[in-house]
Amino acid sequence: MPFPRTESELSAAGYKFNHRRPCHRCHAEIEMWDTPRGKLTPLDAGTLASHFGTCPNADDFRKPKPGTGTFSSTTDGYKKGTK
Repeated sequence: MPFPRTESELSAAGYKFNHRRPCHRCHAEIEMWDTPRGKLTPLDAGTLASHFGTCPNADDFRKPKPGTGTFSSTTDGYKKGTK
């Protein structure tokens, strides 16, 4: 099933408009929508395209892959099974 492209399609699919604000990184105007699963998703205002796909700074919002972040077992000295 393709992602809804209009506000009426979003509403029919269970999405609910939450609020509008500028992106914290690129300052583009975005709309925050509640998904049917209760999460927030940022959509570009006017086009309703996922802002994750259009923001030039999208990588800043991604979580690190397991084992590569600041608190991974390889970087913080934690050894599994020790106290």
